[in-house]
Amino acid sequence: MSHNVSAVAGFIGQNGGVVANTGVDYIEAYVPVSALVALQSVAGVLRIGAIMPPQADITSEGAALHGSPTWNAGGVTGAGIKVGIIDVGFIGYGGLMGGELPSTVVARCYTAIGTFTSTLSNCETVTVHGAAVAEAVVDVAPGVSLYIANPQSGADLQATASWMVSEGVRVINHSAGWVWEGPGDGTSSFSDSALGAVDIAVTGGAVWVNSAGNSAQSNWFGSYSDANSNNWLEFSGVLETNPVELTAGSTLVAQLRWEGNWGNAASDLDLALYDSSLTLVAFSTSPQSGGLGQNSYESLTYIAPSTGTYHLAAFHVAGSAPSWVQLNSFFGQGLLYSVAATSVGTPAESASAGMLAVGASNWATPTTIEPFSSRGPTTDGRTKPDITGADNGNSVTSGHWFGTSQAAPHVAGLAALVLDRFPEFTPAQVASYLKTNSLPRKTVPNNTWGYGLAQLAALPPGAPTNVTATGGNGQASVAWAAPGFNGGAAITQYTVTSNPGGLTTIVGGSTLIGTVSGLTNGTSYTFSVTATNIAGTSDSSLSSNAVTPEALLPTPTPMPTVTPTPVPGVSQWGVAILLGLLVLSQWVRLKRRPDASR
Repeated sequence: MSHNVSAVAGFIGQNGGVVANTGVDYIEAYVPVSALVALQSVAGVLRIGAIMPPQADITSEGAALHGSPTWNAGGVTGAGIKVGIIDVGFIGYGGLMGGELPSTVVARCYTAIGTFTSTLSNCETVTVHGAAVAEAVVDVAPGVSLYIANPQSGADLQATASWMVSEGVRVINHSAGWVWEGPGDGTSSFSDSALGAVDIAVTGGAVWVNSAGNSAQSNWFGSYSDANSNNWLEFSGVLETNPVELTAGSTLVAQLRWEGNWGNAASDLDLALYDSSLTLVAFSTSPQSGGLGQNSYESLTYIAPSTGTYHLAAFHVAGSAPSWVQLNSFFGQGLLYSVAATSVGTPAESASAGMLAVGASNWATPTTIEPFSSRGPTTDGRTKPDITGADNGNSVTSGHWFGTSQAAPHVAGLAALVLDRFPEFTPAQVASYLKTNSLPRKTVPNNTWGYGLAQLAALPPGAPTNVTATGGNGQASVAWAAPGFNGGAAITQYTVTSNPGGLTTIVGGSTLIGTVSGLTNGTSYTFSVTATNIAGTSDSSLSSNAVTPEALLPTPTPMPTVTPTPVPGVSQWGVAILLGLLVLSQWVRLKRRPDASR
């Protein structure tokens, strides 16, 4: 609409409507059906459309697969990091607090469009989905603080993003998708778009983690084809309808978009739905003649009265034929002719460097992508998703559950751990760290896995313990115990360092003793030890006991032992007698010497 917002809002109020949110170029309101025709004619009104609330991407062993227990064991738990969860509903959340979930939560709970409270019970509506998402985040990052919200419109979503960043939230998980709000290139002409909420969050310092979507089997994308020139788009060969199975009472929301301008589209296509007898049951015929506010988009909503096969069809009304056309079943009913490529939803298609669109792989078969997991590229050729997370993890809320909805909060938990370890990181740096350290699947990045399966890098190990030293001559022998935490990777070396002097010795990672040489005898020394793995080096251990190397005293030379040489032919007793006679002879001579002077 133009900027005639106040006049249009006044008309709505005068005709029984209630204005919920207003912006510079939009109004979100509850309007009686009887007033819609007249509202279309009010000056300034360019487009009227139903507000479609977000759709949960529902389709945790995942924590171990992503490597978070190793970081948790190393003291990295997300403590002090605020994580926001924007979801459809949180039934059962309160019952999990103090156990599966933190004992406190800050809530922004919408009771209607534009109206919210801080009362948790007002968030516990619609579905358990948000509670299950919260479980997945906390399984990976048990130390985080949680902020939750259940916005019901685009303006609510943007207001929620602004509120969360004002509260210091650093990670936002959004396991939901919105109807298309642009041509699929990450832009939107709507000022209240979900893509705008992503930008608000990232600019405010929060990394945005979004489910890529579960639309690989409920999406068709291809070149415009009309071989028989009857203006009906051909989905497969010459087939001019795309069948979809609906059950009685189920709701189909079908979307069609095509190459062309949003804001003044000139190529006109219509979308139609037929029942099993090919009777027209619903249609969407918005004008696309180049006028202001006209978009390359059609959508219809239909509640099936009976179970059966229905048929979607696209008709080229006027203008040049577009180069490509895309059809989507928003609530996930499978199309007979589906194309997985270009099925990433809104706002996962965002081009923001601070957001991560997350695909899904079953934790039990982590080399296989889930068949429903949405894939790229975007309509402008960018690679999506950005990364892949695990689904089918267990939870108290939902048991084992599938979908990119569970994969995304696993990655959001990883983002919180990264910020715990690197608190200075920007949203773009967090996203880059996770992409860089993911486990590649095929050549990356690619439009199935992005950069691969999310995986935390190893951490430096803990410090060695129980360091003891024994002094020697100019050296000391030092022994220690291996650290209790190896950082998730094998220790490759230990380094022993003396104090004073800083003399070192390095030994291999399987050795727990080393000798430091070159010490000064008579000087007292202590020693510390560090451990190194592929991720880095630990802190130093506590110091050893003090030792003083000393020079060793020379060993005394033993007195020689004299063994008499036997005289041939003389017995041992004879030798003894002979020696005795010699001694006696000498005594006699001494005895007589004084007489010699006489």
